[in-house]
This record gives sequence, C-alpha cells and structure tokens, in this order.
Amino acid sequence: MTSEISPKNGSEIEFVIKTPSYCHEKEVRINVPIPLPEYTYLEDWMGKLRSQPSGKFLDYEEAKESLRKFIYNETVKYENQKVKLALKKHSELGLPVFYQLPKKPDARRKTAVPFEEKFTFVVEQSSSENLLTLMRMEVFMKKQMTDMIRARNWEVDQLSKQCEKLVAETGDSDMHPHKISLLNEKLRQVHTTYSFQVADLSDSQKAKYRKAVDSLYTRGSIPAEFLDDVVLDDHAIPRPVENVASADGVNESFTIYIGSQLKSMHNMCLVTVDRLTDLCQTLEGDWTTSSRLEMATKLYSRNLSATTLLVQKDPIMHVSSSSDFFKICEQSTELHFDNLGEQLKKVAKSNRERNAWRADRIDEETAKLISEGKTPPEQPAIASALRQDSTCTVGDVYITKHSNLHKVQIVYHLVVDEALQSAEINSRHPCLAGVRNIIRTAARYNTNTIHIPLLLIDRPEESTTIAWCLKRAEMLFKCVKGYLMEVSQSPLPDERAEPNEYLVSRGKKNRDADYLLFSADALLHISHDAKVSEKYTWLGERLRLTFKMMRSDSRLIRTMCHSHGLMQCSSKNPSVNFIWMGAPVKSVKMRELMPWQRLNQFPRSTELTKKDRLYENIERSKSIFGAAFDFIPEFYITPRENKTMSIAFDRVAQEAAASGGQLCFPGEFIVKPTNSRQGKGIFFANSMADIPAEGPLLVSRYLKDPYLVNNHKFDLRIYVAVTSFFPLVAYIYSEGLARLASMPYDSSASSDSNEFVHLTNYSINKFSTSFVRNESMTAEDLGHKWTLGALLRYMENEGKDAKLLMLRIEDLIVKSLLSVQNSVATASRTYLRFAGTNYELFGFDVLVDQNLKPWLLEVNLSPSLACDAPLDSLLKTRLVADLLNLACIPLLDRKIIDSVTPALRKSMNQREEEPETSETEELEMDPKCAKTLKRRPVGLKRSVYNKKLASGTTSLIPNAEKKFDQIVRKVELEEERRGDFIRVFPRSDTWAMYSPVMEDLGNDDFDERLSTEIVAKKSSSSSSSSTSTTRGSSRNTSPSSSLDPDELSDLFHEVMLNSEKFPSLAEVPAEIREILAPWYEDAAEYTKKITQEGETYAAKLPVIRATARLRTKSCAESYEVKKVQMAKKKEEAAAAAAAAASAVAVAVKENVPTATGQRV
Repeated sequence: MTSEISPKNGSEIEFVIKTPSYCHEKEVRINVPIPLPEYTYLEDWMGKLRSQPSGKFLDYEEAKESLRKFIYNETVKYENQKVKLALKKHSELGLPVFYQLPKKPDARRKTAVPFEEKFTFVVEQSSSENLLTLMRMEVFMKKQMTDMIRARNWEVDQLSKQCEKLVAETGDSDMHPHKISLLNEKLRQVHTTYSFQVADLSDSQKAKYRKAVDSLYTRGSIPAEFLDDVVLDDHAIPRPVENVASADGVNESFTIYIGSQLKSMHNMCLVTVDRLTDLCQTLEGDWTTSSRLEMATKLYSRNLSATTLLVQKDPIMHVSSSSDFFKICEQSTELHFDNLGEQLKKVAKSNRERNAWRADRIDEETAKLISEGKTPPEQPAIASALRQDSTCTVGDVYITKHSNLHKVQIVYHLVVDEALQSAEINSRHPCLAGVRNIIRTAARYNTNTIHIPLLLIDRPEESTTIAWCLKRAEMLFKCVKGYLMEVSQSPLPDERAEPNEYLVSRGKKNRDADYLLFSADALLHISHDAKVSEKYTWLGERLRLTFKMMRSDSRLIRTMCHSHGLMQCSSKNPSVNFIWMGAPVKSVKMRELMPWQRLNQFPRSTELTKKDRLYENIERSKSIFGAAFDFIPEFYITPRENKTMSIAFDRVAQEAAASGGQLCFPGEFIVKPTNSRQGKGIFFANSMADIPAEGPLLVSRYLKDPYLVNNHKFDLRIYVAVTSFFPLVAYIYSEGLARLASMPYDSSASSDSNEFVHLTNYSINKFSTSFVRNESMTAEDLGHKWTLGALLRYMENEGKDAKLLMLRIEDLIVKSLLSVQNSVATASRTYLRFAGTNYELFGFDVLVDQNLKPWLLEVNLSPSLACDAPLDSLLKTRLVADLLNLACIPLLDRKIIDSVTPALRKSMNQREEEPETSETEELEMDPKCAKTLKRRPVGLKRSVYNKKLASGTTSLIPNAEKKFDQIVRKVELEEERRGDFIRVFPRSDTWAMYSPVMEDLGNDDFDERLSTEIVAKKSSSSSSSSTSTTRGSSRNTSPSSSLDPDELSDLFHEVMLNSEKFPSLAEVPAEIREILAPWYEDAAEYTKKITQEGETYAAKLPVIRATARLRTKSCAESYEVKKVQMAKKKEEAAAAAAAAASAVAVAVKENVPTATGQRV
C-alpha cells in the first residue's frame, strides 16, 4: 500500500492511497487541508476516506498510519516553506537591528561577544536550513517543558482532589486529620521535586541552545549531538489555532497626526483582546518553526511589541502567588533573557536600594533636627521599615523582557491599587504618569506597538457604569495624545546634555547606539534596481542628518552617505553633521565647528601633505633625534637650496667618474612639484641644467635599488587615519594597495617609455599599452594593481619576513606623524574649540628597497577614493565605512541641534571676549617650575628635559582635565568601532619606545597620560594580575633586560631602521623581540585576503535610486547649474574639435601649412 501527493486547490493537498488488487477502483482520493483546521481529528478524515466507494476495502490501521504520516510530512513541508518565505521577506525588507549591525567573528576581539550580538549575526547571515534547525530546537524544548509542566499539574491536581475529598469526609466522620497532613506534605514534596526538575531542565535547555547559537556564530553549523533534538514526535501535528486577537475584534481605528512640521503620526485602534490569553499565551498550535522565526527576527530589532499589565505593589507577587502570567511564562524556557523570577528579584532589589536611600535621607534630616535642638517627627520607625521594603508605589512601572511569549517581547508592569476600579482620576494621577513613562520608554527604544488597558482596570465591577467608562476612556485618550505629542516634539530628559558634552555619551561608558554606524553592506540596498529597503537609511532620514562636499565630488563618499539616509546640503549651509573636504581648508574656518559636526581635516595638516614641508619636518626631527628618522632620501628644495644642490650634483658626478661607471638612468635625482598629485610634473635630472628656474620643486635622490615583484618596480599605498594630534591617536588600515610599474625594471636601459618603468603612479601607468587592469573580484595579485595582502603573501613565499616589514612601515608612519605633531597640535589647540570634531585620512606612499627597508616617498591629502576596478570598489568601500565609524558622527535630531546652537554660539563668543588671563589664573604653579611653560630647547631630548624639571610640579587646568577625559572616552569608543583599522599609536610600549624622540608639547602630558589610561588599562584587564605602572613610563622594562629605558629605545630604533642587519624577527635582540611580539601578532592582519571564497561582491559602485538621493533645494539647484555648465563646455569642446577638423580638411585639400607651420 503506497501513497502519493499532488497540490490542488491552494492549501488543500490530495491524498491518494492504492486499494487491494481485487478492487475495481485502483485508488482512493481525498483532499486534506494543510495544515489541519483546529478541532479536527485524524478519525474525521479516516471517516471521509472510508466513505469512498472503495474505501471500505482498505485496512483501517494501515490506512490510518499512512494518512497520519502524510499529514505530518506535508505539515512540516508547509512550515518549512513559511520559514523560507519569512526569511526572504526579512532579507528584502532589511529589518534593521536597532543597536548595531551584526559583526563577523573577530579573533582579535578581547572581550566576550554578547549573546544578542551572536544571535543577531546568526539570524542575518545563517542559511535557511541552519535557522530551521535552530527553530526546531526551540519547538522541541517547548514540548519538553510543556510535558513536564503538564505532568506536574496533573499530579498536583490529583492530590488536591484527594485533599478536598478527605476534608469533605472529615466533616461527616471521625477520620483522623493526620491523613490530611500526610497528603499536604506529599503535595509540598511534589511541588518541591518538580521545581528542581523544571529549573534543571530550563538551565540545560538554555545552555544547549546558547551553545548551538555560538556554534552557528563561530563555525556556521550546529553540533551533531544537538540534531537529535530537532526530530519532532511523529504524533505531534501542528494546527493553526484561531486566536481572539486575530479575529475581527477592532471596533474603531484612527490616526493621530502630530503637526505637519513634525511629520509624525500614530495609528491607534480599539481591540477586544485578553492581554494574557491573546498576547502572551502561546497555544500548542502557535509554537511552530515559522512563528519562532518571526519572533527571532523581531527580538533585537526596532520592531518590538509590548503590552501593559496592571499589577499590585509587590513585584514578587507573580511568583509567590503563581499568577496567570507566571504560569504562561513557565510553559517554556526563556532562552534569551533571565527567567521571570530572576527579573522580578532584580526589581525588588532595586526597590530596596531606592528605599534604603530614602531611609538614609530621613536619618540625615532627623539628625539635623536633633543637632539644632528641634524635636523630629516620628520618622525613625518609618526609616527602619523602609530599609527592608521592596515594594513599589502606585504609578511605578517596571519592565520584563521575554522571548517565549506569543506576540509581545516587552511587558510593562504598571502598579495600581484597588481604588482605581471606581475612583475618579485626573491627568495628575500617578497611574497616568506611569502611562506617560511607558510611552516615553517605548519611544526611546523604538517599540512600535503598545497595548494599554483602555480603562486601566482588569475587569469591570457592578459599580462600573457606562458613563463612568466613557469618562475614564476620554481621560485616557486625551492623556495618551498629549504624551505622544510630547515625545514627538522634544528630546527625552536623558537625551538632553550640555553642549560641550556632545562629544561622548552621557554616561561614563560610551554607547555605540549614540553614534551612526556605517556599513559597506548598505551599498547593496541603495541601487535603483534593488528592492526598496530602509535597512540602513531609516535612522539618518528619521534624524534628518546632513552632509556636504566642499572642493570634492567623491562619488564613493556621496554614495556611502546617501546609503545611510544622510541628505546632501549645499556648500554654503553651516548646519550639517558631516563635512568632506577635498582640498586644504583655512584653519580659521574650523573655529566655527560645533561639537556634533565632523570634518575630515586638521588645521595645518599640510605640514605633512606638502612634499617640501614633509621632508623639512622629518629632516628637522633627524637633526634633533638622530638616525631614528633616517627614512627619506637626500633632498633639496628649489630655488632656495640651488647652491647646495649644485654641489650635490657635482659630487654625484665625481663619485660616478671615480668608480668608472656612469650616472644612473633615467637620473640620479627625481624632481617633483611640491604641491601636485597623480604623478603630474615629475621628471628626472642628472645636472643643474635639467632643473627649471621656477619653483618650488622637491629634488630628491632617486632610489635605484628597489625590491622587485616579477621584475617590476612597485610602491605601497598605506591608508592612515588620525583622530587626534594632541594627544596623537593613529590607525593604519589593514588593507592597502601595491601599485606596480607597467614595464619591467631596468635601471641602465634607455627608453622613451621610462616613466612606465620607473614611476609606479596608477594615474600614469594606466595609459601604458602594457598596463593590465585587474577586473577579477577574487584574484588579488592580477595585473598591475595588487592588494597589500597579496603583495605581503608573495614576499612570504619568497622567504621574506613581511610582518616585520609592516612593523617598520608602522614605525615610519608614526615618526612622520610625530615630526609634525607639534605644529598640528598647536594649531588644533588654537582653532578647534571642541575635542573630537576632526579626523583625517592620509595616503602614505612607501617604497621598499632590496634590503626590505621602507622609504617614505610622500603623504597624500585626501587620497584618491576612485573605484576604477572591482578591488578598488571593495577595498575603498570598506575603508570609508570604517573611517566614518572612527569619526563617531553623533545621532542628534535636527530639532535638538537647532535648539541648542544659538545658546552654544553665544557662550563661545562670550569666552572669546574674556581677557586672555582669565584662564591662566586657574593655574597654580610652583615658582621653581615656571620654565615648564616654555618650549623645550631644540635638540634636547624629552627624557633629559624632564629630569631637569623633576623638582617642580604643576596642576592641570580643570578645562584641560575635562577635555582629556573626553578624549579618553572617545578613544575607548573608537576601539569598539575601528573595524579593520589597527591602532598603532598609542598601544603597548609605544610611549616607552617613542617618548625619547617626541618633542615636548607643554605640561599637560596628554600623550603619556593617554598611554597610561588606555594601554595600561587594556593590559591590566587582559592579564590575571595587575602590574604597577609608573608615571615615567607606561611599560616596565623586562627583568631580563639590563638596558635602561633610553638605551632600550635606541636599540629599538636601530632595529627598525637597519633592515640589513635585522632581516627577520629571529635576528632581533630578545629585549626588542619581547616588545614587538604583540605588534607582530597584529601584523598578521595585513597578510589576510580581502575576498572570501564563495562570496560575491559588487564590481562597481551602484547607481543611487532617486528616492534615496536626498538633497536640499539649494544643493539640487547647484547640481542643475553644474550640469548646464558641463553641457555648455562639452558643446564648446565639440565645436572647437569640429572647427579644427574642418581646418585640417581644408589644409589637406589645398596642401597649405597648418597652424603649427607644417604641411599636411
């Protein structure tokens, strides 16, 4: 006997069963709805099957078993299909996670990953099969717990009935009451036994579930030993249950519009529901894989639902009296949060602490009255009772979180009293204040559905009249509307902050939710052909965040901002959240920055990005600190150093003649304009005759022994982000670019295409006929542009220590930043009113010679973010997302900014008008150390200078102390948001190694203190025993080292600069190797592949759909003007080209000279 299926009539499936061979009809067919309707049984469908003409010939038991398996299998298929459709809908809608986007497992992360972060990642990234398995585990665990609760309830019910029977019989006979006592004792034992069993089962289920989630998060699969739990009992056939809440219980619905300018509305409806039965209780047919998946996608999103329960003053009441709500919660294990009992214990503890604080105030007032000779009221007894009181007061609201309820995830418990049943109330009643707090909390945490009892009573009494109901409902509606207007118009009290506190979160600990979080994944949801989604744009649009581009039109920046809901403003608009500059901006303009604004430049950063200033600053540091800064070639600046340069040319020529050789081709020196980019204006020179008179030009010695890759010269583009120069905080992006020359390297050959041999600029080589463009998304070492990781892996295959090379590049970058720190920090203190408003991305170009020594070529201001190739698009998209996350753009609504800006500007102007001496009056200083305010003498090391000042002490200005605290908290926040950036300064041992080569920046010692606050705190938290840290150094010298700190630092810099003597970490002295060990471990990030097998990537930037390309009116008009101007220029160019072509045609025809004097 066999069966087969075929779909028919929508949700009905045709069941076909073959009859015995002696029957005239070979099969019997019936249509079975899947899933089975409520209150229908297998016997009903067997009766329908047997009623068919040939059905009576079927073996009843075999047919029943076949039908049961058929219904079960089809029901499971139905549930699986619902889950896959739900996953598809979730993916298309992109339901956003409220606090933060899911993060991939990161082995470098020192702190434990929270369970909610793991679960969010699993829901967003796991396959449908794995999610189905996880949801089936929940269903199985629910059945296990329900079966145990049912067994307990049945046993308790039987014992209770026996007790009742004995009590009834005791009244009619002389039965001894000892038998009743025995039954009561047995009843207590049953309760105790099952309570332990329920607790053990709950703990084991929760641990097993979390292990499964952790396995999905880290390995992408569920352990095999857990798979036995996903096989459901064959006799359990899920059925849809008609719920009261799902029926047509809506009496009236309407919308409240909160002002046209606020653009906010709230839909309200009157629904006839039972809050416990319809919203909280999950019946057997409701607990399916699809329903659990729906709960999983909502649990950590901004799509939460809540209900309000009216409770008594004692929060433990639910547990002690075994309330209906408690019985609903214990039907299944709470897998995500603490169980209800634990959450209520925390509420009671909080109440006791609050009441203890009130009792302390009473005691203080009593003591004060006694000391004044007054008679205190009889309050000591009240204070004593308060200390042990854990109850709430009328109007209090406490919250419990749940993942095992039917339709809600949050339950607000509003404390009421019996008088509320019939008393008249007004808008100042404590319970209405509680409703106000519920609405404000829901708005703060984006709970989009709240159920509130219309009359603030659980059930009507005899005294509850229609007139009373209408009056109470009207009062509640008016209050609710007012509360909705309140949360729509003004910020919440805990969101208001002083203007100078906008840099960091209000609390001592930063919250990632206070700042906009960028993701490269957002670009997948912004194109015109993608599904319309608010996954990343909703928050920026809701808060009306804005940005503007000045002297830059980077498409990547615009696309990244639009994909996160930011609106573009015109360049003249001062009220923006984020400014992107493509060229240097005047430092005085930065004084206008507000604390919530972000600008991608520091004042006077051209000290680093102008070639002449960069080389001069490094040379100045070299003259002070010696060979530690020997990483730039010999150089001269024209025209002011023409005389010295002429001598250098003669010396080089004499050296070449003496050695019997010839001058290097293409030239011994390379000449570059000091303020150009993209390889423009570069040429080679062998004599002064090759140098033009105009300038300024940077003339540097040509490095003619580079390390070659496949016989091609290359240079590295390293991306460096600086978030502060005072103190210095610098990051290097773990991925960069290796740009290869398009023709093989030959220093002695002469060729007309020497620029394609000796220059590695992409903007030059892309025009070479030999240039190979990398169009692959998986090959990182194809063509003439590689990723940094691909190059380092190539070097490792060649037997080179690529990680040590990256440590030397890090050292080069840190020293370059230190060489300009004094200038930039001074300008920052002068022009930047608030800490944290500025950051900057630099592009360091580094050349590696044959000995693997890195040489600094130049530093680029606003390095190119053009995405000409797939790898460019992938790398730079992630780079920009992580860079903007480091910038920490605050999430502030436009209304808040507009409300505080006038007062803040007035305060700033008043401070400017105050005498300059007003701030210095706060400085208390010993006369012995007055010289600490002066700059350290040039050429004197910090260590020597500090020893001379050891006899005097100064106290920090309070304003500087407050500013430093803000910087510390921001650096801690950056550590959580750095993405693929690696912080290279400060970190372990950097202060000990680099302080001898740092210039003195005043008596604040921000660099040293930041190293102590951040680095020492991190190391102490990661080690089992804390180590003492002295003020002089954030690192204690290793016991095995006999060197003093200065000697150790000198040895460190020798290792960093002498790559020929120390080619690998094995040759490095043990003292330095111990310091480099954690850095060397972090350097492994540079060698990783940027692409992963099996993943697909966008080959280019998407075209932004019109609905997401938000611009202000003035910005849109300026773009229209640009379009007209560009069209006009194209027409003029086309006309000029046509005229030139016509002239050439006439010249050919008449054979006359052209404008150049040549005959055609």
